[in-house]
Amino acid sequence: MKFVKKHPGHLKVCTWCKNSKIPKILWKWDYTLKVWYRFSHYDKKWHYWGSSKKGFTSVGWSYYRGYWHHGGFAYKYYNGQWWRYVNRKWEKFAKTVPVTPKPPMVKKECRAFYLRMKAGFSASLAE
Repeated sequence: MKFVKKHPGHLKVCTWCKNSKIPKILWKWDYTLKVWYRFSHYDKKWHYWGSSKKGFTSVGWSYYRGYWHHGGFAYKYYNGQWWRYVNRKWEKFAKTVPVTPKPPMVKKECRAFYLRMKAGFSASLAE
């Protein structure tokens, strides 16, 4: 019973206790890597969550539709390599991803834009 009280979201607790409802959030601890995995009801798979149950979500990371997101970029882990989606294509990132990755260095673009000085329509738009 101590294990059940200490780990209420663990998969073995859920299968052992058939009388209670399965918790919405399921966790799995990997002893060799010393990291947590969280079960996604969206795609029915286990996903890396980090060294604590807070995971990367406490520092701006989110997991949505099979990809990790941070700072406006999507990341995926494929064939032992992390990839980042930049400029409409996947680029190799690194073997590991830092908690707060820096944005990619890309060429700066100068773009013209209009600044609205007062509310309302201009005379040419009204016609």
